Amino acid sequence: MLTAACLTALALKILDEWFEAMEAGEARYPRWMARTGPGLLVYAFLSLAAAAIFDARLAAGYTFAAYAVGMHGRLRERQLSGVPGWVESLVSLAILVVACSLRLAIGFLAATIAAQLVDDVLDRTEDQGELVPSLANRFGTTECLLAALGLALLAWWAYPWLPVWTALAYAGVYALEHGPPQRKTGGGAGPC
Repeated sequence: MLTAACLTALALKILDEWFEAMEAGEARYPRWMARTGPGLLVYAFLSLAAAAIFDARLAAGYTFAAYAVGMHGRLRERQLSGVPGWVESLVSLAILVVACSLRLAIGFLAATIAAQLVDDVLDRTEDQGELVPSLANRFGTTECLLAALGLALLAWWAYPWLPVWTALAYAGVYALEHGPPQRKTGGGAGPC
């Protein structure tokens, strides 16, 4: 299950970064994706297919939940399908419920929103210039982290261990994106 969660998280992160780069109208891929350019989508689909081999319901649940949650800033915009974002979001939610059950759908949505809140907190300074402010910039760090904790508990109720898999998968993708922590050197007194 953890393997499926990690592979799905990787696929969703790749797609998210690709869409952000397309919206910006430039090739501003993160350093770990810069070498692939448009070929990046191939890796997203391969990662999602591999995730489905390990646990198809988990891969589908995360994917449909992430699509519905990712639409939150574009609910009124017409999408490629020709319908507003809110319609696509509702269709995604309906598929999620039919494919996974209402209880699991709640778990996937709660885990996905919790991960988004934590991501907003971690990227708070990078997101300050965005047209649509992140939730962390809108409501505050503490509020977002408390909401993420509550949502993680709800996800646990719906599907025990789901928030743990989500957190581990997200941490892995975050580490890929940002690289290992950099040790500060020189200057100032400190224990190291």
